[in-house]
Amino acid sequence: MSSRCLISTLCSAECRMDGKVKKQKKHQQKHSGPKAEKKKLRKPGGSAEEDERKRNPKAFSVQSAVRMAKTFHRAQDIKSKKHHIPLVDRTPLDPPPVVIVVVGPPKVGKSTLIRCLIKNFTRQKLGDICGPVTIVSGKKRRLTFMECNNDINTMIDLAKVADLVSVTFTGNQRNNSG
Repeated sequence: MSSRCLISTLCSAECRMDGKVKKQKKHQQKHSGPKAEKKKLRKPGGSAEEDERKRNPKAFSVQSAVRMAKTFHRAQDIKSKKHHIPLVDRTPLDPPPVVIVVVGPPKVGKSTLIRCLIKNFTRQKLGDICGPVTIVSGKKRRLTFMECNNDINTMIDLAKVADLVSVTFTGNQRNNSG
């Protein structure tokens, strides 16, 4: 490769074949954005925003005192709402039901007593009793019936929540001595 050809390939961006030098196009300067703002601040002229305020002071003044007061009060209301969390009213609409516990040994009639009470209040028959049974006995009164076996731990747990306890037992006496 000749030296002239090598030089021409290296200088192809800067010079032409006829020997004239071509000037490269410079980058465009920023007119907006953070870099342009910094450059404007470095120059002794200052920022363009301050110039606009100096040239046209009425455009940046308060137009309406009433509107300014409304916007101020609205901003203050929004700030105060952030600080004061509204309290939720957690009072129930209906009072809790009256809990009635029927306690006794097996085969004394606990389930029969609950069925009879439910039939008295609702005029409907109940087949099997599995767990607590709640009935509506008035406009603002509910009754919950619960059956408790002859177990001391269950009795203690139900005594904590019961409003009324009915103890059932048989009147039969068994005499084991002969």
